[in-house]
Amino acid sequence: MNAVRRRNTAIDKLEEFRVIILEHILKTVLLSKHEAVAHWKKEILSYQTRLIRYHKGKGGKANFTKAILWEYLWEDQIDELPLGFIEDYKVKNVQLNIDEVKRKLTIFIDGILKSG
Repeated sequence: MNAVRRRNTAIDKLEEFRVIILEHILKTVLLSKHEAVAHWKKEILSYQTRLIRYHKGKGGKANFTKAILWEYLWEDQIDELPLGFIEDYKVKNVQLNIDEVKRKLTIFIDGILKSG
């Protein structure tokens, strides 16, 4: 597979996973005392591991940059955060700590970029 196709595949995977990744990070922030937090953290790590596989292209050239990951995982979703789960968990009076979400997202991104 040539370098351009590898990069396109990496971006396709990022596009495929981005909503669910942010949703899981949001769950760990908004529902930090919920019994499923450990499960959500495992899921986040699983998606991070999957993206790590696509990070390195042919010849070791990176497919992702911090800017690309940040754009897909945060900037493209900030206007419509995936908060549909709130009703399922009967959360009332949502007070989202945006700084905490950004901190966890930064850790996620750094884990991908530092993998190789």
